[in-house]
Amino acid sequence: MRSERSVLQIQKIDIMVALLYVPEVHLQSIELGTPGRVHIPSMNQTYESKVDLINDRIDPKTRTIDVRLGVLNPDYQIKPGLFIEVELIPKPRQGILLPPNSTKGLGSTRYLFVVENGIASQRQVKVRELNDGSLELLDDIAPNTRIIVGKSIHMVSDGASVIISDQSYVDS
Repeated sequence: MRSERSVLQIQKIDIMVALLYVPEVHLQSIELGTPGRVHIPSMNQTYESKVDLINDRIDPKTRTIDVRLGVLNPDYQIKPGLFIEVELIPKPRQGILLPPNSTKGLGSTRYLFVVENGIASQRQVKVRELNDGSLELLDDIAPNTRIIVGKSIHMVSDGASVIISDQSYVDS
């Protein structure tokens, strides 16, 4: 009698593959070799790894791309199909963080005020809102530029005189 289903399946499991789906907006921060950690909750184990493969096709429905990390499994303790949690650790990058009350406007294009020769000067800038409410400045700005920040930013206007004080005042 002949069976339509396989009786034996051979798998090489000394190296397991951790498969994850990365949203396309994060692709710019990962590359081959990007370090990562693969945690297997059911085993309470974490393995150091790195990105070994980035697929070249984006899923049009989910806007994700599959990324694969190899996990060494010399003792065969990791079994195929286990649930995993993966943390990728991209290279750090330089950036300027602004408090939430440092700009006017909404969305990614905002206005901030810089102080030039004692005068407030309005500048259009692009920002990205971060989870903690702070803003990442996406435009370049000259080193040592003084930016006006604070709850009263809405009261500042382009061309207003500004006095910079070295003293801090705290309302009591």
